[in-house]
Amino acid sequence: MSPFALSRTLPLALVLSAASLAAAASPVLDPDGVQALARAGAVVSVHPATGAVRFVRLATPPAVAPGATAQAQTEAFLAAHGTAFGLKDASGQLRFEDSKTDSLGFTHLTYRQTHEGVPVFAGILKAHFDAAGQLRVVNGTIVPDLALATRPTRTSEEAARAAIARVREGRPAAAAIRAQGSQLYVFREGLVQGVPGPNRLVWEVVVGNGGEVREFVYVDAHTAKIVDQYTGTPDAMNRRAFDGQNSTQNPPPNYPGTPFWVEGDPFPTGTTEADNMILASKETYDYYRRGFGRDSFSGTGAVMDSIFNRGYSCPNASWNGTFISFCPGFTTDDVTTHEWTHAYTEYTHGLIYAWQSGALNESYSDIFGEAVDFTNGRGSDIPGTTRTAAECSQYQNFPPIVRVTAPGNIAGDYTSGTSAFSPLITLPGTTGDVVRPDDGNGASMTDGCCEVASPGPTPPVGTCAVNSWVGAPAAYAGKL
Repeated sequence: MSPFALSRTLPLALVLSAASLAAAASPVLDPDGVQALARAGAVVSVHPATGAVRFVRLATPPAVAPGATAQAQTEAFLAAHGTAFGLKDASGQLRFEDSKTDSLGFTHLTYRQTHEGVPVFAGILKAHFDAAGQLRVVNGTIVPDLALATRPTRTSEEAARAAIARVREGRPAAAAIRAQGSQLYVFREGLVQGVPGPNRLVWEVVVGNGGEVREFVYVDAHTAKIVDQYTGTPDAMNRRAFDGQNSTQNPPPNYPGTPFWVEGDPFPTGTTEADNMILASKETYDYYRRGFGRDSFSGTGAVMDSIFNRGYSCPNASWNGTFISFCPGFTTDDVTTHEWTHAYTEYTHGLIYAWQSGALNESYSDIFGEAVDFTNGRGSDIPGTTRTAAECSQYQNFPPIVRVTAPGNIAGDYTSGTSAFSPLITLPGTTGDVVRPDDGNGASMTDGCCEVASPGPTPPVGTCAVNSWVGAPAAYAGKL
């Protein structure tokens, strides 16, 4: 696996009952296998892009031999049910990656799908065991029915040139863009969107500049054409803080050689932006350490580098795969935790920043940013209380509503708006007859333009107001 490309994963499905499986976009790959799981009381979900099972929660743990390891139990389960997941030969298609036990004593095994030795993009399967060592859940994404050859006809260097050109098109002002690494993958188009698509052999090329640019570009390994692209810089204990000095250089000139503050230095520093960022980084570290037993975002004590007063891409804050950085005024506790959570997400779920995966990536950062804000006792959000369901939309500006009371066949509430050349609707509660004047010449652009005082032609669109359809003469009523 490329050191630049951590496991590319997709989100779990919503948990569905067996009766809802027919809603999958692709036909269910192994209906008999799915029904066998469902009959045993399992909750099953199918991937819409592949038709393969992607989530199973077991009602009762499978019977196992005494002393069987978690890995042996997982492989026995997949030998019995692998076809439902899209695996014809689980032992040959899956490579064991790691096993981790959390603070609750639950054990989580991770397997990566490969095809002829090449990793499959997002092809990750996980098995979850309770504290008693019993298998409870198996989930992940498997791309079934792979038959493509895995010898590329375009080199990684050719792919890198194509990837750099693509990124430069979208970031023409960014400096020092270069290829930072490449990895060969089997890539199923449409998988991220949840729709069926073809399988391709691709080069994943990481393109960046060590600062605000980090893009994962997928280049066809036979044609050198771009297949897909995802950003690696989502916009939100060993700490180091750096003063960006409002420099437009990215990273700033003093990174990484001249930190403003390092772990063990006196605190507070007297610089508000730095103090906010340093303290919130500690609160983030403590939250994940105490709640999940995780040592920094990497799980292995990675240094937490952060930069305040950056001068590029403002106003904003971001995680770029190496450090978090903030424009002036952005180092609040929830924003700092938001950005660090992007790092935790990258090193745990590895959710790509696109489609549903990207939405979950961003929502995790929002949720944990607010969780730290609520638990650190120093939040200043207004309102500062938990929202209720009824309050979730109180700050949303909804479009105007037109309530039609007659005739009955069209009665109801309708969202409304104005044409591009009309004034904004500013008077709530206005009532009257909704009419459409007719100039007698059939439907034309001269209908319904101006306030109508008497029947007859109306001036062309654009030369008069369009806000007087309420209260027009009764002769025009009902001509919708």
